[in-house]
Amino acid sequence: YDREKFQPSAMWTNMEEFRGGVDFSFTRDYNMVDPTRKRVHQIGVQGGFLVVRPNTDDFEKFVNVILHGNNFVRKRGWGGKELGFGGYYGDGTIQGLASYFYGHLEVNRSIELNRCYYNTMVDEPYDFNEDLNKKFCYTGHPMSECQDCQRTPIHNIFTAHFTSSCGKPEHCEPDHDVSLCVDLLQKWHNIRHSLEEEWKKKYDASKYNPKSFTIDESSESSEEEDLMHIFHGHCHEAGRLGYIPMEFPNVTDQLI
Repeated sequence: YDREKFQPSAMWTNMEEFRGGVDFSFTRDYNMVDPTRKRVHQIGVQGGFLVVRPNTDDFEKFVNVILHGNNFVRKRGWGGKELGFGGYYGDGTIQGLASYFYGHLEVNRSIELNRCYYNTMVDEPYDFNEDLNKKFCYTGHPMSECQDCQRTPIHNIFTAHFTSSCGKPEHCEPDHDVSLCVDLLQKWHNIRHSLEEEWKKKYDASKYNPKSFTIDESSESSEEEDLMHIFHGHCHEAGRLGYIPMEFPNVTDQLI
């Protein structure tokens, strides 16, 4: 929780101006809003990645804010028109609430991590405003400094959030315009495969014999080769109906 340890991974360089502990680490969901309509601190946190230091006082404060509810205005968000912590999906729940809590009520106790490295969704870096006929960086950075998460080397990524851009690992979609999506999906299936191989060594076939897809040696289908290369036999065809669910060892008398 030492703030200085987080600085190299912070979204904003001015994090160096603050001192003290870090009670909340998060990323923001910039693509939920038009970058010309919101200031950065008003944009909701991304609900898939919330690292909170346990604190009963903070918990009671959260509960108090929710129960009173008079700080929330529909379509305006927490703090109403004056503060504007809302106006996007999930603003009445944790996405908007946490942004309001740590961005207004309890300032300088949190740090926003770089969304290209933590909780990456491989999302679009730019928004095109048709009225202004101009592109804007979703994060509000100048275009020359707008970081493109879709070009992040996979070895620089700590955690990934599989959602709209790349889809879910069980969607079995081998074709993506963004190569990083393929890399991340393959990484997920590599991890599943390694666990399955570990279980195969630990249990005999009567307790663990998972289904998997294999290529017919006579087949010349490039799609089948892609499925095997990316998904390790966890998909018998492309698309959501092609996913082969994970099986667990049939063990009732011992811990797995």
